[in-house]
Amino acid sequence: GLRRIGFVAPFNTKNKKTCDTSMDPRQCRQLSGAYPKLDDCHFPFEKHIHFDKGLGWTYLERTTFAYWKANECDMKSRAYTMSTSGPEVSFPTQFTSTTWYETDPAAKFELSAETLNNAFSARSSPCKVTGGGCMGLDQAIIHDTDGTFVDKMLAPNGTNYIDVPRGTWSSIVPSTPRTRNVWAPLCTTTHMGVEDVGGQVCVNKTVQLLEMHNLDRGAKDVKFGPLVLNPDDEEDNGFEGGVLSSVGPFYGSCPCGWDFSFYHVLVKPSVTYDGEVMSLPENIMLRYWSPNPRDSILIRFFYPDSRGVNVFVGGSTEPDMELKLARMPTLADKHGAHVVDAQALTLAITLRGSPEGFNSQLDLVIRRTPTVNLKMNVEIS
Repeated sequence: GLRRIGFVAPFNTKNKKTCDTSMDPRQCRQLSGAYPKLDDCHFPFEKHIHFDKGLGWTYLERTTFAYWKANECDMKSRAYTMSTSGPEVSFPTQFTSTTWYETDPAAKFELSAETLNNAFSARSSPCKVTGGGCMGLDQAIIHDTDGTFVDKMLAPNGTNYIDVPRGTWSSIVPSTPRTRNVWAPLCTTTHMGVEDVGGQVCVNKTVQLLEMHNLDRGAKDVKFGPLVLNPDDEEDNGFEGGVLSSVGPFYGSCPCGWDFSFYHVLVKPSVTYDGEVMSLPENIMLRYWSPNPRDSILIRFFYPDSRGVNVFVGGSTEPDMELKLARMPTLADKHGAHVVDAQALTLAITLRGSPEGFNSQLDLVIRRTPTVNLKMNVEIS
């Protein structure tokens, strides 16, 4: 089991208290000035059963971790991990200027389904090794902006370790049965001689997030996924098979706050993906979580519909007709460039990073164009 955790990736539940059931509200440590009623649907922050509510981003600068040991009293301790009671959302965390002092390499972070397995319960059970997956673990990510969080990596000869050059960007993605076959060609689970460090370390690799929301009426009560992205096999993108998939939210014992309308999935920029969901909604929102204008992805959704679409950028009430192409878009096109190919059953759209897009100011809202079916009877005498 886990004995100590230094920092747990934040998540948002909209639950405004950190006290257990049956307590007098006046004795709770309130996160708001209100005195909410405590019932069987309210638990402490450390073990919640509410739906998680939306993504965010965490930044840690000039952080020092000290005296973290891989095993203490026959239990594991980790400086960083996800919340084991947050199956939907773990805020991505970005580290800059990190210092490690007398810390074991295996004790730095934990994003391994095998190690966290026994800590998952109730709504987070799908995160287990034998489960179908959960966004809170499978889509968790750590960014190391300058090489100080990763610190050292196994050398190419596999026998000793070397310092990661300072200034090197690295991404750390989860190590689960659902993610290893996809990210293994780009990342490693060996770190400073430790064969299973608790995640997949991708040195000098950028991994970002794609978020997708169903905007149809009643969408919060209906699951439309899973969301599956298959990297184009004909591209030289570093992938060697496997698909990126996101299973979306899970049912909870407390119906308050149910929301099945959102999915997010890890993506690598400069890659074309064939996308598919169980039932593509009439209206969707796409958000590409990258602040870098050089980052772009192209998604070719399976689209068995002859209707066109209108794409609205950044809250605009009018579609930008320049983004409606008469050809297949490419990774070099503008954010929102798209085409509907009725013969290929494809809706293809380019998403490009930007500081504004990262701040949710350039979300793409895609709406199918309305149609009117006319039936005419013609009599000829």
